[in-house]
Amino acid sequence: MLWLAYGEEAGWKVFAAAFAGFLLGQLNLFEAYAVMAVPLAVMMVLLALSFAGCVMFARWASRRLPPLAGALAFPAIWAGWDYVSAMLSPHGAISSLSNSQVGAPVLIQAVSLFGPWIVSFLICAVASLIALAMRRTERRAALLALAALLFGANLGFGLWRLHGPDEVYAPVRVAAVADDRLGKFAWTADKANAVQAATAYADRARVLAKTAAIVVLPEKFAFLKPDYRAEALAPLQAVADETGATLVAGFDDKGTRTNEALVLRPHVQPFAYAKRHMIPGLEAGYLAGPGAGVFAPGRSVAICKDMDFPQTLRADARNHFGLLLVPAWDFDRDGWSHARPAILRGVEGGYAVVRSAQHGLATVSDAQGRVLARARSSHGEAAVAAVAPGPGDTLYVRIGDVFAWLCLAGTLILALWGLLRRRSALTLGRSSV
Repeated sequence: MLWLAYGEEAGWKVFAAAFAGFLLGQLNLFEAYAVMAVPLAVMMVLLALSFAGCVMFARWASRRLPPLAGALAFPAIWAGWDYVSAMLSPHGAISSLSNSQVGAPVLIQAVSLFGPWIVSFLICAVASLIALAMRRTERRAALLALAALLFGANLGFGLWRLHGPDEVYAPVRVAAVADDRLGKFAWTADKANAVQAATAYADRARVLAKTAAIVVLPEKFAFLKPDYRAEALAPLQAVADETGATLVAGFDDKGTRTNEALVLRPHVQPFAYAKRHMIPGLEAGYLAGPGAGVFAPGRSVAICKDMDFPQTLRADARNHFGLLLVPAWDFDRDGWSHARPAILRGVEGGYAVVRSAQHGLATVSDAQGRVLARARSSHGEAAVAAVAPGPGDTLYVRIGDVFAWLCLAGTLILALWGLLRRRSALTLGRSSV
């Protein structure tokens, strides 16, 4: 799209191609989220319009600014928009371009410095520099050299961080398990279902607790009401008491009207954490939780959609935990795509993540985003691994979204610079595309 934008095609054709291309690229979302078809369609159109608008800004800048400055217009405005949309959207950063790179941990380590916005910037910058070099004869070598430098610097930092010093903290044996065959218990708010679901998961946890110190179960696998709450929790608490393990279990608590994660430890009262970010429409009526889920030194808990919000988890990470436990509930086909933002949050904040999602994946990832174990809930499998708690205290936790603000400021500067310059003639080189 940028190669097209930096050429001589009519502006309306570039805009239409960028809009249509981005929109088509999102159509697979309907495979998982058809239940939210109307708001999803609106979001997709808005994102496609945003992408097309950013492409048109890059086209304009490439004609008015020197080549190197013009090539940086697109990454600056898109990374800035990535941040703004994450702040404004009820879905947080779920659509951030940075999520696409989680499968290659070596390419995402920079988020520990500047948050997810740096990865979005780098993807766009390398593409923009190469695309403009293919269109321009002026400064072509400099454009390609800068693209190679940015990619190489990010790759080098990733390799250094992945092969850095040994873990600061001793590994902890953890397990995450979700079984979709038990999902029927999550749809009826009665005592029999709650007790049966808790007993079934307690049986799984008892086996896993023979080797795992922490067992994470999925989000909302049963309803709780005040009149049978204690009886439903009894099987899980018994496992914690008998084995010494910590269990994290997700419930729909009708008494407090919260989506709740309970941390059950040996011979103490359960710690309750309430989800803070709800799915629009599907979770209307729930009360948002008051704050972070830190329940012990170096240990914290969050729930599913909370992990889509970098600012929320960055604020939590200031509590200096190294291991985050996450009950979750996905939409079957989005298992890996929705696991990725949670893994990325761990790299941003310097902590390992143990996530258990019914209708999705159970994953264990370390503070560098390496997936140590994964299992599918459709088969009731467990992800079991020894993971070292992360050191926390990353630069991103300390400085926040400074890089995103620099991108927004850079966009403004480039726009003002372009307005003050006369449109320069575009020097086209022969293209091999």
